[in-house]
Amino acid sequence: MKSISRATIGLTSSVSVLGVVLLAVLVYCCIHYWQARQQEETASRALHAVEHLLLKPTSEYSPEDVKHGLEEVLGGQGRTQARVVDSRGNRMFGPEVFFNGEGSIREFSQVFETELPQLQAKRVELAVSTVDDERFLNFISGIFASSIVLWILVSVLISMRLIRLVLRPINRLTERIHNLGPRSLDVVLDDHKAPLELRPFIDGFNRLLGQLRENREQLKLFNSNVAHELNTPLSSLTISHELLQRRKLI
Repeated sequence: MKSISRATIGLTSSVSVLGVVLLAVLVYCCIHYWQARQQEETASRALHAVEHLLLKPTSEYSPEDVKHGLEEVLGGQGRTQARVVDSRGNRMFGPEVFFNGEGSIREFSQVFETELPQLQAKRVELAVSTVDDERFLNFISGIFASSIVLWILVSVLISMRLIRLVLRPINRLTERIHNLGPRSLDVVLDDHKAPLELRPFIDGFNRLLGQLRENREQLKLFNSNVAHELNTPLSSLTISHELLQRRKLI
């Protein structure tokens, strides 16, 4: 047998938890998108700085100066590493493996429209470390998961309390109906203070009591008529019987 209260608690809790989950997913996606944009902006600034450095006339620097300049530029950008590749695909500056192959990274590249005659540089490859961003996302995911579990418990408790308040008028009405007896047909249930949803039920129940009252009155009238109709022949039979008894005695 299904329980309305349990079904309502399950539905309200499910809707509430679903809303929290959707909100958590939305916030997670927004943070992930914001981090991706920040990574792209960081890479764009670093690429612009490296390109500006490589476009300087050769009279202003030496290859060693380029190396130190790249280190200074990338050091100012933070969590970035760059590699300069010539037209043959040979590495000119930068590490062979970004961040020594550790952690999570995103790679970006900038291809020059024409080779830089100063250094024959063709392409700049840049890597941005995403370790800190992933740690932050994992931290946020843990908070969201804990919050969802806690909210499931809270929503169930709140739903149980609310269902009790909502079902209180129904319980009162049920108690009044159970207390009705054979002599309670003259009772009329008051629906002025009842919720709107219960008024059709109360009206129907009052109409049923009204029909029962009419049936009772009709039954009383039928019994009275039957008693009246039977009284005359019974009286005649009684008188006739008494007369016969007297004749026998005479």
